[in-house]
Amino acid sequence: MVIHQLLQAGPNLAAAMGFWCRILTALKNWNRTAETLYVLDQVVKFAFYAGEMKVVLTVLREAYEEYRESQPSRGSGMTALVSWMTAGTSPAYILIDSTKLAAAPWLGYAVLQVETVSSSGLWALLLDVLTAEKKRTFEEGLKKAAQKLDMSVPTVPDLPLFRLAEVIIAVSVESEIFPLLCQEFFRLFLQRSVNHVSIGDQFFLSNQASKLLKPIKQKLRDAAEYYRTRGAAPSERSLAFFEDLQHAVRAFALWMDEPKIHHANFYLPSLPREYQPEMLSTVLNAHSEPWSHFVDIQTVYASMRQQAEHWLPFEVRPVRRRSGLLSSPIRGLDTPLGPPSTYPAASPFVPVDASSLFDPSKILFALRPDLTTIQEAAKAFVNRVVEHGSLDGYFLELIAELNTNVEKHVTVYPTCHKSQCSGPAEIELSFKEFSRNDAVHRAYLQNREEWNNMILRAQKIDLKPLVTSVVRFEKAISLLINSTKTCSPARVAEVGAVLFYHMLVFIGQESDEHPLTRKFFHSCVDVLGQNFIANQKAQCRPLLDTCLNNPLAIPMLILHFTPNIVPQEFLLMYKKSQTLQGKNNEALIQLLSTFDVKRFLNEPSVNVSSRMEFLSTLAYGISQLDSSPSFQDSPLFEIYCQHIRNLVEFRFPLHLVDVLRCLLDLSSKTVFPPSGWSSCFFSALGISAQTENVAKDDWERDFTGIREAMADGRISLELALVIAQLINHFFGNIRRDNKTAKAFGLFSILGQYTRVVAVLLLTLSTVSLRDEPKTEDTFAFVVHLFHVWLSEEHAFLQADLPIASQLISALRLVLAELSAKNADTLRLVWQWFYHSYSVPPTESFVAVAISMELTKLPWEQFIPDSDSLQSFVAVTEAGTQEVRVFVGNLTERIPWG
Repeated sequence: MVIHQLLQAGPNLAAAMGFWCRILTALKNWNRTAETLYVLDQVVKFAFYAGEMKVVLTVLREAYEEYRESQPSRGSGMTALVSWMTAGTSPAYILIDSTKLAAAPWLGYAVLQVETVSSSGLWALLLDVLTAEKKRTFEEGLKKAAQKLDMSVPTVPDLPLFRLAEVIIAVSVESEIFPLLCQEFFRLFLQRSVNHVSIGDQFFLSNQASKLLKPIKQKLRDAAEYYRTRGAAPSERSLAFFEDLQHAVRAFALWMDEPKIHHANFYLPSLPREYQPEMLSTVLNAHSEPWSHFVDIQTVYASMRQQAEHWLPFEVRPVRRRSGLLSSPIRGLDTPLGPPSTYPAASPFVPVDASSLFDPSKILFALRPDLTTIQEAAKAFVNRVVEHGSLDGYFLELIAELNTNVEKHVTVYPTCHKSQCSGPAEIELSFKEFSRNDAVHRAYLQNREEWNNMILRAQKIDLKPLVTSVVRFEKAISLLINSTKTCSPARVAEVGAVLFYHMLVFIGQESDEHPLTRKFFHSCVDVLGQNFIANQKAQCRPLLDTCLNNPLAIPMLILHFTPNIVPQEFLLMYKKSQTLQGKNNEALIQLLSTFDVKRFLNEPSVNVSSRMEFLSTLAYGISQLDSSPSFQDSPLFEIYCQHIRNLVEFRFPLHLVDVLRCLLDLSSKTVFPPSGWSSCFFSALGISAQTENVAKDDWERDFTGIREAMADGRISLELALVIAQLINHFFGNIRRDNKTAKAFGLFSILGQYTRVVAVLLLTLSTVSLRDEPKTEDTFAFVVHLFHVWLSEEHAFLQADLPIASQLISALRLVLAELSAKNADTLRLVWQWFYHSYSVPPTESFVAVAISMELTKLPWEQFIPDSDSLQSFVAVTEAGTQEVRVFVGNLTERIPWG
């Protein structure tokens, strides 16, 4: 009958379908009655055919919410309230048992969709928890996700994915809805987290879900065989339809067995055709459109038509009634009473007068009592918590002292029953007897009495003033926001800003400890901030001052701080933020993260002097940190480095030299860690070399990376010459003016930056190798770069030899590259070594270190000229022992023939 009426509904189909769904779901125990579920299953089936699933899902969602509200709470009162106020995070309540859904698969498809939406928040958070760095089992992840949502922990069988698996296993493969049930299952099974990882494989590792893995795989194999058999048999549907179904179900089975699908770096096009990559892509991209092309619509329509035709032969005949029989009992009844009288009821709260809405003083006067009431409620709550904790703590102390064992000594005189007793018997007995401390027991009883009185007082608290104040204040905010459409925006914004800052006065430790007042204040501050503070030029400075005066409120206020909308005050606010450095670096990190440096640098009003002032501000902030930032200060240091990198990349290489000069100055004061060079300077050049001294160096790999980074010509030869002049002058001044460096070399004070200097010198040498056509000029350029570190008197101490060898290795790489371009480089190398290291006062260990590294050059290609031969003879006659050994090694490798 129902299907017949729906077929005859015409344009009123949606209304008729909603009418029948509401009637059926309003029946008592409808979700446990097989007959009702069967009729609903047929209605859902018809809704899918008619394209009216939205109507059915809406009614089922209402029925599900009504059923959930009628069930006893699964948590405490506060948990239930938070779950009610938070969408998508309510506990999983099962509307219809899985065994009954298997008998009504179309209804099961719709009900499980409703349950999936209801638990979407829990499932999304579960994805994030299980794909985090810390490894957890599925049950541990489910418990952690439920704790974050402050809700009771659901069981694994309550999850929609588990219920879908149960229904797929139980439902017949002949059902037309089977492919859509599989779609819903894999939509959850392969749902991605924010890390683009899914947890379907982890689901079946849980104890309760593991038993479903084999049955669901067998079900998919049975379905594939069934569709193959149907395709081979004569049917009204085409062979291609059943082949598509067979291929899809086989793909489902392959998805179950392929763990790589769950990985973030999985490359979808690499799958074979059997995996149906296009269909898998729709699942991974969370497309919710049902795969209607897999449903045999013709069979669905034929079955409904058959039911309707079965109803047609029956005719409902009107029942003949005699009016006398109906009216005679009524005549004897009393006249019906009229409706009850109505009377006006007072409003539960007095709304804010609209006339005072746009006057800051009036609206503050009107709403201050409400804020005070809310604040006092929070204080009362905290006092109750403190009292509760105090009573319970004292109770635990009393319990430990209430009962004790007291040691007693008793002398027993047994009687003599025989005549052989020589005298009276005495037996000394020692034992511990239970004893109750009466004073402690009285204190214990008094403590429990006070506890019961406290509970009674808490139960009698009148919440009406608190609720009235909350509703009245939120209503005032709504009126203020809505009035922006009819009143002057500037006037409304002024009142909204005043109310925003006035609210902050009432936020304190008590309001943060009370869950309800914390949520109220945070939501009101968020609404007022979005509408009247954020992106308002006049509010940037006041909001920053508020943050600096109350750092604890920064996490709540930071969302509304937008310093980039006032570029002319950007630097000033950046400097003011730095006043927190050393006092509250965590709050400073949150503030500095709101400054968009790239956007600031591209502002037309920002000139060169402003950018240089910004660089000085960054240098000052770095200088206030330790030379080796702690774990807590590392994020702040990284922010400074990122901002310096933004300045380097701005119109590169406009500020390259300025930033280099700044970093060299910070390094000379040893307040800039070597790791910062990589993150804020070399990375801007495209270089990813190691900048911290390590035990094992891999200079060939770093040198290759530097040559690849410099191949695009980002640094010209002219710029390289300017930078070389800058660093030579800088390090030369340190070597000349610093007493320690003058006596013991640069490594004695800047040894930790050896790797940084090596990468910097290799970069400049690479530019010269790339662009300088003359070998002699390139050689002179390279030697001059390394001269102040390696070639001057007292170049370095023997104790600094391990770190100095890094720079010597870098020099050897450059000379090897230059000699590969022109073998005459070896002659220049020998002449340089002869004039710099062959005669005293060069220390022997310096000459040995240089010569051992130069031995690795391809001296087999060296053809000495007359000057070289003369220098060989001079070294043999008057050179040091170390240099004569080096000459002997060369003469063996030179091709004299």
